[in-house]
Amino acid sequence: MLGTGGAPRSDALITIDPYDVTGILDLDLDYPTGHRLSVLLAIDVSFGYPLCIQYSFHLQDARGRLVFRYDNAPHHRELPTFPHHKHVQFGAGRPRLITHQQPSLAEVIREVWERIGQSTLQGQQ
Repeated sequence: MLGTGGAPRSDALITIDPYDVTGILDLDLDYPTGHRLSVLLAIDVSFGYPLCIQYSFHLQDARGRLVFRYDNAPHHRELPTFPHHKHVQFGAGRPRLITHQQPSLAEVIREVWERIGQSTLQGQQ
């Protein structure tokens, strides 16, 4: 996620269970524009490969307003991609809920760059 141009806050948390089968990454990245990307990933490797059991990628603007959030919180059972979905803010009003599969990390990075402005971020590095 550091490829997005954000600087990690000092309160990042990485937790690994005592049996070394699950891990959690809880990380906030701050951007020169004032945006913040909050990342939560819970990974299980008990099957012999990494399985993402919980995730949230939440981008907010400098005023703390939602830009987008991908997550798999088990609500919105009406969606065909349940539990995977995306929240997007379009102007004023309530965020819009969009049917969406679990995004790849490359997808999230690309969208952060598109939303914040790739040229803005490259100029800060």
